[in-house]
Amino acid sequence: MLEHLEKLIQAQELAPGDQLPTERALEKALDCSRTDVRRALAQLTIEGRVVRHVGRGTFLAIPSATPVHDSIVAASPTELMAARRLLEPQVVATAALTATLDDFAEMQRCLDGGDKTDVYEEFEAWDMALHRSFAVATHNAVITAMVDLLHSSRNDPTWGGLKRRTFSVARCVAYRGEHHDIVESLRDRDAAGAEAAMERHLDSIRNTILT
Repeated sequence: MLEHLEKLIQAQELAPGDQLPTERALEKALDCSRTDVRRALAQLTIEGRVVRHVGRGTFLAIPSATPVHDSIVAASPTELMAARRLLEPQVVATAALTATLDDFAEMQRCLDGGDKTDVYEEFEAWDMALHRSFAVATHNAVITAMVDLLHSSRNDPTWGGLKRRTFSVARCVAYRGEHHDIVESLRDRDAAGAEAAMERHLDSIRNTILT
């Protein structure tokens, strides 16, 4: 599916900054389900190849002078978790005050996607998309860029290997519950609750992967 979408983008000669067709149009052009389209777009978003703006659409990313993946040099899983523990609770605390209805709709879309799969690759894609939606909901481009930079290192083989080895259906269920707790606090505009829920979630990840 991802390969077909990439070929479609190439065939339409879209340039960085150009808007992609709507999900409905892609579904028809690729003769696939809306779920398949969303999974492919989520993967491209995670890889930094497209940018999704709630209420506006999806656009081909404009490359930066310094590739994001080159900006974090040999970050260990311990360093990554420490950085996430420092940044992401503050991200959701801010998002609790700034998130719009469109932002909540995107969070729910990611929650629904993660709820429907026990496959590692699919769940990981929805997981990363959800965490990015928290950053987008701050409506602060610097915060979003920092989260993108941080999460780019999740594609590192060492991190990916640890996540894959510790992944299970039971762990997937636990992460889903933690995700729902974060979003529920955000919907309640409970900044302290969202911050605490994210701290619990990250502690759960750290304790699973690094112990």
